Amino acid sequence: LFRSQAASSNDGHSGGGYPRVCLPTWPGQSWEHTDGGNSGSYLYGSQYETNGWGASDLNSVHDHPISCTVCEATSGEALMIPGTIVCPNANWTEEYTGYLMTTQSGREKGEYVCVDKDPERAPGGVNHNNDRWFPTEWECGTLPCPPYNQNREIACVVCSPLLNATSGSTYVRWGSLSCPTGNNLVYSGRTAGTHHSRSGSGANPLCVIKDSPKYLTHSDSSNGAAELWGIQYNWQGSVYALKSVSGKPAACAVCQVPNKGSTIMVPGENFCPDDWTLEYWGYLMAGYYTHQKLNWACIDNEPETTGQPSSGSGQGYWYPTEIRCGSIRCDENNPNGYVRYRELTCAVCSPKTKRRATVYTRWGRTECPVGAQLVRQGFVGSAYHSHTGSGANFLCMTPYVTYADHHDDNQNGALLYGMEYQIGSA
Repeated sequence: LFRSQAASSNDGHSGGGYPRVCLPTWPGQSWEHTDGGNSGSYLYGSQYETNGWGASDLNSVHDHPISCTVCEATSGEALMIPGTIVCPNANWTEEYTGYLMTTQSGREKGEYVCVDKDPERAPGGVNHNNDRWFPTEWECGTLPCPPYNQNREIACVVCSPLLNATSGSTYVRWGSLSCPTGNNLVYSGRTAGTHHSRSGSGANPLCVIKDSPKYLTHSDSSNGAAELWGIQYNWQGSVYALKSVSGKPAACAVCQVPNKGSTIMVPGENFCPDDWTLEYWGYLMAGYYTHQKLNWACIDNEPETTGQPSSGSGQGYWYPTEIRCGSIRCDENNPNGYVRYRELTCAVCSPKTKRRATVYTRWGRTECPVGAQLVRQGFVGSAYHSHTGSGANFLCMTPYVTYADHHDDNQNGALLYGMEYQIGSA
């Protein structure tokens, strides 16, 4: 569709956005703008940081700007699988293989992405050291070694469904090793992500394969690059459905909904909008608010584990999410209103009709463009601006919520606040 250069926030800045973006070659002009420095959110070009970090295939592009290409897989939705270089089964075909890369541990949060094993350089200056991408290494404990290898650089593969397969939308069922009835299990795995006390690496949780990881070039020495740790549940004395699995590794399953378009995660409700089918419901969870950021995800209401951690305490934790009032309007007298300190539910939904179009969020508006169908509307929720933890991602919250197991005392955990515009002089 287009090709250009990768960009994100500066890996030494605590603010800005965590996701990587692929910029167009020739940027258009914004509707309204100033050319002065207004100290808002900054966007920097990304560069490879690869020399001496174990993945020797990448040494030739060290310190150079990172290329990117936005592609359309005509057979269906593509899927990135961390920890292997082969697709799950005969119904999937390889688009490309590569290395899992993100921000270095000890810097600021980035996003885990799969970078092609034969990387190209983008035009631009060399060695500006703004947003640097490092190979990612396994870290053992909650993740058992074997089958994983401590400090070994992690490979990845991007796959798309074959045209003759029952293609459809894919999603991760966090907290489960199986898929709902009628869905195809692509693979089951272990949940992995960032360490709760270490800055840097990626904020997005990953579902890594459980057995027989496969590699490209690698080193088993600790190179101080990016890290991937196992994630455990922590019930925080609030959601009793999580008590029996608290302190244990979180399971995950990648599921495919046959012959359907995008799935959606609905935060704050345990049922689906009209004309949508419930795949599963659960509890909204993220990192502890004073830990490091681990994105919000919907964890199954009957969570499963992958066994006991092989050593020590957990390295990454998911906590139930509590509401904080202010920008979020709370109403304790309304059974479907937001209530301070109460834990939130969530639902994952698929369209009832087949081959439905892609779903997107229109940030900043409460209606859809002409020709698009409104699924749901509300306000934006995320972490408090000065908290190091909770989630890095933004959520489109509904005006009203539904509750399940909850505790109305302050248990902390992950904290959700309403978001406000801060435009400045732009």
